[in-house]
Amino acid sequence: MAPQEQHLVEWTPHSALGGEHRSFSDLAIHSPEHQKLLVVLLCEEGELRLEFKDVRAFLTCWDGDPNPLLTFEEAASRPANLFRIEGSRWLASDSFYLDCESSFEASEEEWRHFCIIANERSIHIAARDQIEATLLTT
Repeated sequence: MAPQEQHLVEWTPHSALGGEHRSFSDLAIHSPEHQKLLVVLLCEEGELRLEFKDVRAFLTCWDGDPNPLLTFEEAASRPANLFRIEGSRWLASDSFYLDCESSFEASEEEWRHFCIIANERSIHIAARDQIEATLLTT
């Protein structure tokens, strides 16, 4: 059976973002607790805070560095600066073995691959779809 083809799907974690394509000037990453990740994105409206409640792994890349998770063509044709990667080669790879027993929260939810682009940096996050999004306007 051939592996599923990877494709990028726009992701809108907060209704206030609507269908508009946002640009983010910077991002900050905080990991306040085990398997939790807070990503803070600066945008024209203020600050978008994405709190991932159950994270397995994340990877950051700088623009110009080789991106092991997206081809050049995929990155160039991304649908937005916030997107999910369906059929992720990363999550299906042998190098990403998910020992679900080590997750503190037992869940039937599947792991998903999220990607965020901010200025010249990107972050790939393997997490369950338990995300709290808050937009703090200035």
